[in-house]
Amino acid sequence: MNKLTTLLFALLFSQSTQAQWRQTCLDAVPASTPTEQFIMHDNGTVTDTRTNLMWQTCLYGETYANGTCNPVGVIAYWNEALDIAENAQYAGYDDWRLPNIKELLSIVENQCVDPAMNLSVFPGASGTALWSSSPFNDSNEIWFVFMNSGDTWHDGEEYEPYAFKLVRDANP
Repeated sequence: MNKLTTLLFALLFSQSTQAQWRQTCLDAVPASTPTEQFIMHDNGTVTDTRTNLMWQTCLYGETYANGTCNPVGVIAYWNEALDIAENAQYAGYDDWRLPNIKELLSIVENQCVDPAMNLSVFPGASGTALWSSSPFNDSNEIWFVFMNSGDTWHDGEEYEPYAFKLVRDANP
């Protein structure tokens, strides 16, 4: 799939899946990512005070404005996502990267599904799969998270393109 095809697929995928997700949360389950844990910035980023990580509020390629995300993200094969992250400049920072699997799981909201994210912190969250930077064992497979459920899985780096979210250390 060439980059133009990938981008067009992302546009269609993003818009069609965005409308499908209707978040359900169980109040009996304690919040794993309470809103108070995050500092929301006006530049499309949030800082997790528990992990000291700064996240893009939206998926990569989406634009953030007035507390919402424009749902036209980018999906990419893993090696493309790594290259994009390495060269990303966003919100005045140039040290973005793909999160490792542990970091990515730190923003999963365990009391919710469809998507399993805090929508007050990540308003454009969808139930798409997100790449991590973590290899699975010694294979050519990479860990990712299904954001509809928060479940992890691994896939070949060239098998499917997925969405991704960039992260950086808040105080490098």
